[in-house]
Amino acid sequence: MEIDVSGLNLIKGREHVFAHLSDDALDIASRIVRSGKTPF
Repeated sequence: MEIDVSGLNLIKGREHVFAHLSDDALDIASRIVRSGKTPF
C-alpha cells in the first residue's frame, strides 16, 4: 500500500517502516495512493 505522507510528522524506523507518534488515530482513508503486491 502506498500512502501519501506529506505533511505528517513521521519518524523513520528500519527500512520501509515509519512511526507516527501520536495519541490520536491516524486517518489514512484520503491518503491511500495505490495498493497491490510489493517486491518485499
